[in-house]
Amino acid sequence: MRRTGTLYGWSMRRIGRFLVVVCMLGTTTYVGNSSSLVSADHVPVDATSSTSTSSSTSSDSTSTTIGSTTDTSIPAPRSPGRNSYLTIDLPPVRDGGWMGCSFAQQVYCYEPVGVITPSGIETLVPAGANVIPITYCQNNDRSSDYCVFDGSDWIGVSIAANFNASDVQNTYHWKLRTGKFEPDIMMLGDTQKSVVAGNETTGWTLEIWARPTLKAWLSACYSAANCGENTVATTVRYGLEGYVRMLGVGDGIKWPSVATKQLRDALRGTWISTNGMTQSWVFSQDKFSVTAISPHFLPSVNGAAPEVGPGS
Repeated sequence: MRRTGTLYGWSMRRIGRFLVVVCMLGTTTYVGNSSSLVSADHVPVDATSSTSTSSSTSSDSTSTTIGSTTDTSIPAPRSPGRNSYLTIDLPPVRDGGWMGCSFAQQVYCYEPVGVITPSGIETLVPAGANVIPITYCQNNDRSSDYCVFDGSDWIGVSIAANFNASDVQNTYHWKLRTGKFEPDIMMLGDTQKSVVAGNETTGWTLEIWARPTLKAWLSACYSAANCGENTVATTVRYGLEGYVRMLGVGDGIKWPSVATKQLRDALRGTWISTNGMTQSWVFSQDKFSVTAISPHFLPSVNGAAPEVGPGS
């Protein structure tokens, strides 16, 4: 996410990239192109609700319920799938997709998706439509089949759909019931707003409002050293995908972490909105930094400007 020098020739277009950081602390440093820093509506303390938007003037700190669940007896857990009908004390299986929420006491699931058009009208995505939340927890450590809640695991968050250029005007709205997984920090495409609520006893929830964005890909483009100012993406598509992490607490931890639980509480609900290919977080006592990396140019299309890509 660095600024470029001169653009040579007509076969490449610069990628329209962005990085927006919504934070819960007063001081934040970051590296980005076309970036802005905005503050959340309020700082959550312990088991409270946190609303974070891309506008520091927003006064709406309430969430909207979409869809419904029943209060009837929940079926036997892990039937038919290993992550089906889970309750708060049953951790999900790693790399296994979460199912839709059908019961009030069910967690590790997603509620129905709503779509908000540019006119501001929200409609529920009908059952059977090709717009499906994809959620799962994962970790590079394979010592356990089940998700753990110390910050070493992360939750993959995406909407599977055949997005195109017109879809970037629509905002997709859905809620995840993440159980004992505390949603502290998030990276997700063109995020507009998020609401974190709940606690570790009854379960956390993460409500998301986000738009699809252009996603460019280049193999090994994961650091500034390997992804310089003249790199060209090999593939480009529209997508809505990212991840959520629970911050670790303590020193000497390999994954994103902070010194105290109080600092983690203060950061809960922080997110970055970027179409960068990869991101990294570094935390200290009173600030944190975010770096996003992405290939610098879109590929050419028959020697001409590509059909997709907002860059110029």
